[in-house]
Amino acid sequence: MTKTFKRWLVPTLALLAIIAYQNNIESFLRKRTIGNKLHHFVSRRVLNTEKMRSTLAVIHIGPHKTASTTLQKAFLRDRSFLEKDNFYALSDEEMPGQYKQHKVGANLAHCLRYEHTEIPCDPEFWPRITSTIEYISWKGKNLLLSSEELDQPHVDVSRLKHILAPFDNVRIVAVHRSFYEWLPSVYFELYRPGSMHRSKEEEAYPSLVEWLNEENISEYKYLYTAADRFRDVFDDVVVLNMNDDIVSQFYCLNQLEAPASCQNSLGNKHLKTSNNKGHNLDYDRLVNIAIFRNALPHNVDIAATVGNIEKLGFLVDSPKDCIGGEVRKIMWSVTFHSEKNQYPHLFENPSNSVGIKKLFDHVAKTQLCSINVNAILSDPRLMEQLRAAAVTTD
Repeated sequence: MTKTFKRWLVPTLALLAIIAYQNNIESFLRKRTIGNKLHHFVSRRVLNTEKMRSTLAVIHIGPHKTASTTLQKAFLRDRSFLEKDNFYALSDEEMPGQYKQHKVGANLAHCLRYEHTEIPCDPEFWPRITSTIEYISWKGKNLLLSSEELDQPHVDVSRLKHILAPFDNVRIVAVHRSFYEWLPSVYFELYRPGSMHRSKEEEAYPSLVEWLNEENISEYKYLYTAADRFRDVFDDVVVLNMNDDIVSQFYCLNQLEAPASCQNSLGNKHLKTSNNKGHNLDYDRLVNIAIFRNALPHNVDIAATVGNIEKLGFLVDSPKDCIGGEVRKIMWSVTFHSEKNQYPHLFENPSNSVGIKKLFDHVAKTQLCSINVNAILSDPRLMEQLRAAAVTTD
């Protein structure tokens, strides 16, 4: 072997070794992202030196009852368009746990607070999500992740920031809904038929007005203000206004930088958010209490009877109790500060502040109310109409 040939061979072999090394890293990480149980450490230094482009992680944090499920189903449905926009949405293989499909992001929220829950974090969760984030960031892809469970107490926001460190930029996205609309929607979710909070002795579950007490307002305000807690840790926190087309707003208003997904959502009217009419818990509660007190037979079909009450409309002007006093003041205080934070330009004009207060007062007197069950059950005329509306199962 000549000296010239040796001089040519050595650098060539070295170059081939480097190429093989890079390919092995990519192959190794790809295997880990699809659930392989290899948990060897790959340093961020190696990944960062070979990162292909600037990367962005977009984390949607809810809170609850702000169209989170609508967004999550859209992200799952629009996966092909999001891929065109260079976004990668994690699957339940990469974030293992009890939550699946469009709710898979809740596994992350759960593991960020697992010490405060009864269900343990899946032992595969951290190795898989860490290696996946390392890999997709190294490949120059962006991350999209959503879970309203990130609004919960004890979520370790600082640890989330550490996990997302491989990305050049992290954007937190929350959705705003007026507090006087949001809090009743939480109540309806908690006490709808079939929920875990409903008792067999139905008189035990509270009316909306009974539930809107200082303790519950304080507890759920913490969830409502999740964006403020994330601002303490992350620099880029965006709050969108909840509307009927939250999906297009999310894709198109530069929060996601997703032109293909944006165009698809704008071009498909059937993808718009639908407003689901909830079960009337006031009437449901009335019928349950009437059965419990033997004012109606025990074989009454509650759902069908509630439907008849709504159709006949004889309880529309029935006696009601509405929030007042200290509860009303607290709800207005939270509403005022949240609206001012979301729409500071509106509060530059004092007349707008007066208008928002008038709107709140109107809602407090007309919607933050519950029918007076005792008054109805003691009114012979209303009880006669209620018995006529009852549907039995026999």
